[in-house]
Amino acid sequence: MGLLPPLVASWATNCKLHCALRQVSVIRKVEVECETALEKLRAAAKDLTKSVRDFAKAVQADMAELKKYQPDDAEEFVVPEESLAGDSKEAFFRVTVLEEELRVMQPDLTAIQAYRDKESEFSSRQRE
Repeated sequence: MGLLPPLVASWATNCKLHCALRQVSVIRKVEVECETALEKLRAAAKDLTKSVRDFAKAVQADMAELKKYQPDDAEEFVVPEESLAGDSKEAFFRVTVLEEELRVMQPDLTAIQAYRDKESEFSSRQRE
């Protein structure tokens, strides 16, 4: 009977050690999974940052292209923000009226571009 308590104590110590090693193994596995997920997220963030830069460049290019079609006196058509602080019903009514006027006018943007092309051709001939 004297040998039994040391064997039980030894077995208990081995069991605790085995459980601790298993927990360390699980923790390391989770740590590796977290590192992998973090690397994927960093790569995705890098791709998104590049996409945002590309999108901003595309927007700037489109804005530059739109400016070609705006008249030189386009600033007089811009409504100051202070005047928009009033009644929203009046603003919606005005938008409706302006949309209807635009629909009735039916502007031909290709004709405007053709006019600008002819005008630039005429001015280049005039310089010669």
